[in-house]
Amino acid sequence: MQILGQLAIAVGWLKGGHPERFGATVLLLDYLAGNLGEHWQFRDPYMDSLTQDLVVMVIFGWLALRADRWWPIAVTASLALTILVRIIGMSNPDMSKFAMLSAVLGFWLFLYTVMLAGVVERRLAGEAAVSEGKTWRRRQPARPDDLPENTPEGAAPSRPS
Repeated sequence: MQILGQLAIAVGWLKGGHPERFGATVLLLDYLAGNLGEHWQFRDPYMDSLTQDLVVMVIFGWLALRADRWWPIAVTASLALTILVRIIGMSNPDMSKFAMLSAVLGFWLFLYTVMLAGVVERRLAGEAAVSEGKTWRRRQPARPDDLPENTPEGAAPSRPS
């Protein structure tokens, strides 16, 4: 599952638009917070995971209302079901923790798959990624004749292109 999550985050960031990049950032922060949570648990680990999933669900719900994409709705629904399963598992002592965690794992696999499908659908629609329009190059050092004090009055300084 970690490989699929890392793939969804990387593909969402590199090949997605602004909503996909935002979603990838939220998932990356969620992943990092989950790894930090293993070392610094504040309460019950199940309650920490429930709180973390609730925060991520609210963020993706906000994204679903703001973006014109279909996948944030599916991600929000998957997280809502994850929260429901966690609440049922914590309130029902007869339900095994293995069953609860298996269901949560399935919903997270669905979440990552939906995010990847959203990026693929975006690419099939012919929309370019945010990063494709950018050229990465070093800035050229300013030449002495380009400085503002060396330009004639009223003229704008020229910039190398």
